[in-house]
Order: sequence, then C-alpha cells, then structure tokens
Amino acid sequence: MRPPTRRAAPLRLKGGALIDGKLTKVTIISMDDSPIKVSALATLDGCVVNCKDIIVEGIFSGEINAKGDVELGESCTVMGTISHSGGLMISGLADTAEVSTKKVAPAKAAETRSSNFANPGTDGDVLAIGDEG
Repeated sequence: MRPPTRRAAPLRLKGGALIDGKLTKVTIISMDDSPIKVSALATLDGCVVNCKDIIVEGIFSGEINAKGDVELGESCTVMGTISHSGGLMISGLADTAEVSTKKVAPAKAAETRSSNFANPGTDGDVLAIGDEG
C-alpha cells in the first residue's frame, strides 16, 4: 500500500506572479488583488489557485477560485473547476473540454451592527467585538 500523496505547503503570493514552470499538487494563494498569470510554458497539475484575477495560457488541471476575472488564452489546456465572481473570457482556441465553471456572487463586506450607546437603557442592537466561539 502506497502512502497518501501529500500536498505541499501553500504558496502565498503578494504583488502578482508569472508562473513559468511545472507545479504539482500545490495550493497557490494570492494575498492581495494582484493578478496571477500561468504562462504558455507552464504546467500546473492538480493545483488549487485562490486569487482575484488569473490568466491561463499553459496547461492547468485542478481548481481555480477567482474573486475577479478569469481569462483562458488560446494556447491553454484546462481541466477541472473554475469558480469566479467576475468575467470569464475563453479564447476560441482554448482546450476546455473538461472544465466545469460556476459564477459565484461576490463576497459581501461584513455587515456591522451598532449599539445605542447614547441611551443604554433603550432597545438597540448589540455590538459584538471578537470571535463568537
């Protein structure tokens, strides 16, 4: 019996990235709103990408979770799932035969509730600070 394949520690990016090599079973997390580009020379196999915007021109298999736009260029081959809140642009030459896409609603800003601090004896919402659990 073979041991289970382990996923590498997440690759956290800041300031955008151009991926131009081969990555296998890596989780890529963009820590800001900078775009990620997978070049035509890159191969990402079994990867998970969490980002704002992404452009894929190489070979990608896995899962893309974009809070913004996803662009699949003419030289790309993509297999897996794509969830996006922004636009999805697919070149007519892109190989996307094995892709599942899902448009998701953008994440809402955290709703805040205010207290009636001027009159604490009146009915008002409670302002909770910190974690609930």
